[in-house]
Amino acid sequence: MKNILILLLAVLFVTCKKESEIVTESLPVANFTTDKAEYDAGDVMILTNTSSNADNVRFTLPNGTTSRDASVSYSIDPLIGNVNLIVKLEAISKSGAKSDYIIKGIHINPGKGILTLYSSFRQANNVQISIDGNAVANANLDYTLGMPSSCNQSGYSSYTVVAGVHSLYYSYYSGTQYFYGTKSFTMTTGGCEIINCN
Repeated sequence: MKNILILLLAVLFVTCKKESEIVTESLPVANFTTDKAEYDAGDVMILTNTSSNADNVRFTLPNGTTSRDASVSYSIDPLIGNVNLIVKLEAISKSGAKSDYIIKGIHINPGKGILTLYSSFRQANNVQISIDGNAVANANLDYTLGMPSSCNQSGYSSYTVVAGVHSLYYSYYSGTQYFYGTKSFTMTTGGCEIINCN
């Protein structure tokens, strides 16, 4: 009977010790930093864990994937912009009994590219240009220059356009005939789109 009592006291002592270790475990404080305050579409975002009292962390990225790494890279879609991407970080204590989390909205500026217009077989002066229904500066397109080899080339009309899918409308009078058209194009961050207005 005495041996059983000693065994019960030993088990009770070990159990109490483990419970007290868990109770005295510090509460994690979740936090992380980004390598920039704002990003452009197409950038790579670097997230770094700066939590305290945490043995494990879990990032939940804007696309829903998770990572337990202390530093995470996330490639931002080059076609999005002017949005806040949501990142969540959970900080978890060594025992797993305590946790904290933080959610941050990280602003993404729209990426931009260059749209360059040209005319392939007729002179086009004072061409009225609209992108997504918004009028932009009129263009003069000299057909003798031919097709440009790159955007922002001298002698051509170029416009900065945010990344995404767009609709271009152009119209002009050639002196004997009225010309117009609508063309769709997709602009990517840092991209170059060349469109023939004929």
